[in-house]
Amino acid sequence: MPRPAIDLEPYKETIIGLYEGGVSLEQISHYVAVEFDVPNINPRTVRRRLQHEWAGEFTPHRAKTIDSPELRARIKQLFNGEDVTTGKRAGAGLSDERIIEALEAEGFEIGLCGLIKIRKDEGLIRRGKGDGEAWEKEKGVAFGQEGDSS
Repeated sequence: MPRPAIDLEPYKETIIGLYEGGVSLEQISHYVAVEFDVPNINPRTVRRRLQHEWAGEFTPHRAKTIDSPELRARIKQLFNGEDVTTGKRAGAGLSDERIIEALEAEGFEIGLCGLIKIRKDEGLIRRGKGDGEAWEKEKGVAFGQEGDSS
């Protein structure tokens, strides 16, 4: 015999509000259980309701990437470590997380998945683990300096 369905409709606005506010599914399920005395609510139940039954009634967490030629050019510059003023390589490129931070500070809307897709579309492939700065320190190499012996 299947478990009885939990009626979360009375708490729908609260759950959606918490989710849009960045609260984790585990915290939401705990909050609903404590505040509204709803026993045995599983975070998967909350996720299922958000994804299926209430889809379209809220803004999902995933950042939407607004692609443009300017965004692609800026990603290339940050990935390659180019100086914006001179266009020359100034050092190792930034990690994906730092690229996203820089782009968001400049007013671009982009998420990690969007950045990775654009990087791959543009042929900007990461070689090895971590960001370029860590690789440079490990290998004792500084790109972009005059007199490199490679």
